[in-house]
Order: sequence, then C-alpha cells, then structure tokens
Amino acid sequence: MTNVVDPQIDDLLQAGDGEGLHELGKAAFDAGREDEGLALLRVAATFGDAAAFADLGAALERADAPSDAVIAAYEGALALECDVRVALAVELSHRDGDVPRVATLLQDAVVDGEPGALHQLGLLRLRRGELEESIALLERAVAEDDDPDVLDSLARAMARAGRTDEAFGLFERAAEEGHEEAVLARIFLLEDADRWGEAEALYRAAVEADVEDAAVCFATALGARGRRADAVEVLRAAVERGHAGAMMDLGNLLAEDEATLPEALLLYRRAVASGHVDAATNLATHLRGEQGSADVAWALLALAAAEGDEVADGVLMGGLGGRPAGRADDPSSGSPGGAPAAPAADGPSR
Repeated sequence: MTNVVDPQIDDLLQAGDGEGLHELGKAAFDAGREDEGLALLRVAATFGDAAAFADLGAALERADAPSDAVIAAYEGALALECDVRVALAVELSHRDGDVPRVATLLQDAVVDGEPGALHQLGLLRLRRGELEESIALLERAVAEDDDPDVLDSLARAMARAGRTDEAFGLFERAAEEGHEEAVLARIFLLEDADRWGEAEALYRAAVEADVEDAAVCFATALGARGRRADAVEVLRAAVERGHAGAMMDLGNLLAEDEATLPEALLLYRRAVASGHVDAATNLATHLRGEQGSADVAWALLALAAAEGDEVADGVLMGGLGGRPAGRADDPSSGSPGGAPAAPAADGPSR
C-alpha cells in the first residue's frame, strides 16, 4: 500500500484549489474510478466547495451508501447555499418522521423554480392522499417538463382520482417515451376495466419487447383466468431469456404439482444463484417436508429472515421458530399449496 499522493493532486492541495479537485473528482467518475472520485470530492468539500458537497451526495446515493451519509452531504451543500433541496427532500422522504421538513424544502424549491420541485411535491401530496392538490402540481410539472417520469406520476394521480381515460392517455404517452412501468400500468387499467382482449394484446407486445416484469405480470393475469398452461408457457419462455423473477413464479406454479416439484426446486436454486435471495424462502418451505432436509430449511429461513425477508420471518413465527425436530410428519409441511408464493422481488405493484 502506498501513501504517495499524485503530484497533480498534491499541487492542488497545496494551492487550496477546491474547484480543481472537484473537477478531478468528476473526471475520475467519468473514467469509472468511483473510489478515487469519492475521495477527491470529499477533499474538495473540505475547502468549502458547495458543488462538491452536492456531487458527493449524489455519488454516495448512486453507491448505495448509508442514507445518513447521503443526507449529511446534501445538508453540507445546503448550508453552503447550493440548490439541493429537491435531492435532500427525496432522501428525507424515506423517513416517515421528516414529512413536514420534506414539504417545506419542496415548497421553497418550487417558489425558487428549482428543477424537479413541482414533480416531487406533487408526489408527496399523492402519497398523502391529497389527490386534487397532487394533480394540480403534477399538471404544472408536465407543462414545465413532459419527461416520461412526470407523465407517469400524473397518470397515477389521475387513476387514483378515478379519471381513467385521462390516466390511460398519459400512461400511453409515457410508454411511447420508453417508460416501462407506464407500459404495465396502462395494461393494469385495461384489466381493471374488464377490457381483457386489449390487455392481453398489450401484454404480448410488452413481453416481445422484453419489458421488465411483463412476463411475470402476464402469467399472473393468465393464472387468475384459469389459463395455467398458458401461464407456464409464458414463464418458460422468460426463463429461457434468463429472467430470475420468472424463475421464481414458474417455480411457484410447478411446485403445486408433486410431479413437477423437483423442477420447481431447481428453479428456486437457480433464482438464488441469480441474486434473488428471497427464492430461498420458497425453497425452504418445500425442503422442510423432505426427509433429512428440515434442518436445512430452518437454516435457510433463519438466514432469509435475518436478511429482511418478511415472508421467511412469518413462516418462522408460524411454527419454525426453533430448530425443527422430526418435522417431516407435520401435515402442513411439504404441501405445495402451503408454501408462500413470494412475488418476484422487483415486480411492480398493482
């Protein structure tokens, strides 16, 4: 390990050139050297460079740093009078107790015309169920910038207010601009309006276009209409394209039949290997019924619960809280119908 500082950086440090260090930090990020970029932004911030604090907050957010670190960087930028109120408000909005401050930050940002403020304030009103206020703000946001994300937000507010036709048109506009969640939201509206023929056609187009979660949602809709074989076909095609979420859902369908249970277990293991940790819960609920696998099931559930899987936690609380002994004869264990069919982790909510 070396403690030698790059001569160019050392010159900037000795000159107290925070702006120069900030520029080097941004260049490091552009070149893919994220750790170096973070270090340079931190040292630039020590010279009171407000923009460095702002960029540091954004970089920490992208790096999935702890929320406290992201907020502290934005707070530093704000104290040095940099326009980061929207970014800070978005980060604070993840904390239930900070709603009043979030509203104040966004209202002030709207008054000053900070980009994105109208959109985020409209979303805050929507989360609080203030539909008319939300729609008014989001309509202003769309007039200011008809970005697909803003169109999608206004469409969701319209849908919640029962203004279905307007919502459908907005989702269509957002979908045409490549907003994948709007593609599915538009289909959900058709389903809710009992326009299944149109919904099915759009589902097939979305699957063909490889829209994220389209296959899983389509299979769920087919299954709800008693078309299990069609659902399996859709999911098999998605699995062949490498969709881990489809592995989960196909596993859940195949686990309903003892004859296809081994294939289901293989799919769950493949999903875990693809990064879907919650597939271990589905796997464990079936393993606990296999001879000699109860201890493995307990260990998997305990691990999944410790990692935040609420389904695993619920299964443990429901009777597997301790190391199972002789659980194979439990009439509830090993029953495919009794296993929690956990949805794909990243699937859109209805």
